[in-house]
Amino acid sequence: MVAQGPVQPQRSPPLRVAAVILAAGQGSRLGGAAKALIGIDGVPLVRRQIDALRGAGVSDIVVVTGVHHAAIAPVVVAATGVRLLHNPDAASGKGTSVRLGLQAVVADMDAVLLVLCDQPLLTAADLRDVIGTFGQRAEHDFVVPRVDGTRRGNPVLASARVVRTILASDRYLACRDYMDAHPESVLHMDTMNDHYVVDIDQPQDLVDAAARLGSSVCLPGRATAPRPQEHTMPTWNYAQWAEHAAMEHLKGRLQTGDVLLAQANTLLSLLLVAIGGALAYAAKLFEPESSTAPMAWGMAAVVAWLVVVAVNLVVNCIVTRPTTTLYNEPRNIYQPALGLSEDAIRGFELDNVQVRIDRTKERNAVVAYWLDRCRYAAIATPFVFVVSAWIAS
Repeated sequence: MVAQGPVQPQRSPPLRVAAVILAAGQGSRLGGAAKALIGIDGVPLVRRQIDALRGAGVSDIVVVTGVHHAAIAPVVVAATGVRLLHNPDAASGKGTSVRLGLQAVVADMDAVLLVLCDQPLLTAADLRDVIGTFGQRAEHDFVVPRVDGTRRGNPVLASARVVRTILASDRYLACRDYMDAHPESVLHMDTMNDHYVVDIDQPQDLVDAAARLGSSVCLPGRATAPRPQEHTMPTWNYAQWAEHAAMEHLKGRLQTGDVLLAQANTLLSLLLVAIGGALAYAAKLFEPESSTAPMAWGMAAVVAWLVVVAVNLVVNCIVTRPTTTLYNEPRNIYQPALGLSEDAIRGFELDNVQVRIDRTKERNAVVAYWLDRCRYAAIATPFVFVVSAWIAS
């Protein structure tokens, strides 16, 4: 008897995957630049995508271009084995470029990978993960990366079967139309890898990509990525900065004073209402043989107590004081006869602003001090009533 070795499991043949790189965009939000030619350390994005696809085992690669065909063509032609197609109708939408690319792939492929040219973070490993997920699917026709459970990413991998269905139908222009009509055909590859959702659409994306990659990222024909204007510092000189800061500080002090005054007026209104109610009950003291004399005496004490509180509130918090204005009067600022320089005038006015800040700060401190004391006194009113009624009994 001849001993037989262990039975070796049969391996499935490797997937034959083609790729369509979509490079037909106009780049309108980047000033009309060809996004396929954005350089990362001098290497155009479209060439990086080609290299990543080859690293993932994809050999049949088609690049579809649009308005920037003449500029992109030399870069693509230099990559041996890559086919280049020009879509003269690219302005009609991405679907026309997808359909043109699908028509060009080799017929005996198992699947087609639809790759955007403007995804700077995609690597060969990322592409292999999508292809590997496709190989493990059940009956799905598409594999779509989904980041954080909500963000739909790229590239999309479509089965050869669904590609034939789309190309044979007038109902579906490209893959997106089919997926929208048949969501059950889509297998989402859930991942936390945001390489699938990061793309370049506007100038800030160039800066972000450079930071993520630790590389220089620039538009075609430029040496460095443009920096957004909003990140530049204001061109104030020292005096302008000091004036601005001083006026904002004074404005905040004056607004605080307005808030304290409004709170004092609210408390005064509540005190006056309480005084009126206590007076109505204290009037029973004038009734002959009143059986509620202790209660009435307690209310009389409450009236006196609240009147004292209200008077303190009015005198220390509400009575009008000389007001502080935000700006100085023109007659004090405009003094050409003095022959002062602009810097000297600015210096004097900054001193005046500081005086107004100190005055407002001191006034706010006084108002806040007495406002708190009047609140405490109002809280103590029930104790005044109890003690007075107890003494009167």
